[in-house]
Amino acid sequence: MNILIVDDELLARQELQYLIEHSKYCVNPHCFLAQDIKEAQHYLLTKNIDVVFLDISLDDETGFELANEMNALNHKPFIVFATAFHQYAIQAFETMAVDYILKPFEQARVDQSFKKIQVLEQSTALLSQVSSLADSHRIFIEQDEQIIVIKSTDILAAAICNGQLAIYTTKTTYFIKKPLSWLSQQLAWPFMQIHRTTIINLSAIIAIEPWFNHTLLAIIDERLKFPVGRSYLKQFKEALKHL
Repeated sequence: MNILIVDDELLARQELQYLIEHSKYCVNPHCFLAQDIKEAQHYLLTKNIDVVFLDISLDDETGFELANEMNALNHKPFIVFATAFHQYAIQAFETMAVDYILKPFEQARVDQSFKKIQVLEQSTALLSQVSSLADSHRIFIEQDEQIIVIKSTDILAAAICNGQLAIYTTKTTYFIKKPLSWLSQQLAWPFMQIHRTTIINLSAIIAIEPWFNHTLLAIIDERLKFPVGRSYLKQFKEALKHL
């Protein structure tokens, strides 16, 4: 694990390095030490940094500046603020920091930070597996005496139209004689039934507008606009919080 320690005090950098290297929750730590943002940026661009222990007060700079830069990286390291100032905790967590430890540093608190990171790594790995499974999932339909294979990630929405099930994909629309429940049983998150006749890919929504009778209209593009049924409204609003 590559770890970057950013602090303008040499003793603080050395103390953290010692505690990190003696943590039973950190496997094979390789520490890099930086005394300012410029030096830290060098390591972030040249090394595959996994965790950053970041001080807030860095001479004329602040750790928040670097934290915001790190959140824009493709490979985002976990951020642990390590500082003498307790009053910035809320602001620190707003930058998506995983922990906030205070000087003088203690082994137990450093260990606790790595335990949190372990949990987050496991969650990230699980989500990656779920995403991979979703991407590989296929829907098989019969069309013009052929079996058509549709990737579930290509499906934008599905709705009952003139007695048939219309499956709207990124490329075309398929019409089959199947009930909506047949497709619903094969689709998982982020698909959701928003009306008795409609299933929608929540991640494909580009806009939501007010609709009749205090309901909503989910918009995917100019041709695909679907009303949210009143009985599905509460569940729909809750689901949007998790996108």
